[in-house]
Amino acid sequence: MQRIPRQLAGAERHVPRPGSAGEGTLADIPTLVASSRVAGVTVTLDGSADLARPTAELIGRATFRFVQEALAHVHEHAPDAATSVRIDGAPRGGLDIEIVTLAPVGAAVLLTRSGPGLAGLRERLELVGGSFAASETTEGGLRLRGSLPWLVDEFAVRPVSRT
Repeated sequence: MQRIPRQLAGAERHVPRPGSAGEGTLADIPTLVASSRVAGVTVTLDGSADLARPTAELIGRATFRFVQEALAHVHEHAPDAATSVRIDGAPRGGLDIEIVTLAPVGAAVLLTRSGPGLAGLRERLELVGGSFAASETTEGGLRLRGSLPWLVDEFAVRPVSRT
């Protein structure tokens, strides 16, 4: 049986356990976005990915947590900023995630945060074979991009080696 990387497993303490509402899968992302709307953030969800399609549990959770943590940044640092979440991809291909805060949000502050912030987003994706990038938009907003393999088999997940 494959071991869950320690850093990813530790982060799962904040994700409800299987069998409870909002397990932290691709299928839970629309509910997560809706929760942000209820909390007062203007956020849209778009993209070509069928979020109801199955994926490896680690990939589904990593994607959910990426979106969850990015939206937490918006709630904390720019609650009045309009935000878009776009997820594109297909099984056995890949997932491309882009989250853009459209209003100026003081991106330099967000880009330099450490701990569970942007550094945590990078690490979470890299641990399951993905990549991460953060940049300021030309309008002064913040763009977060993540890419992950869309695997349906847990044993296909090969964490990045830290050498």
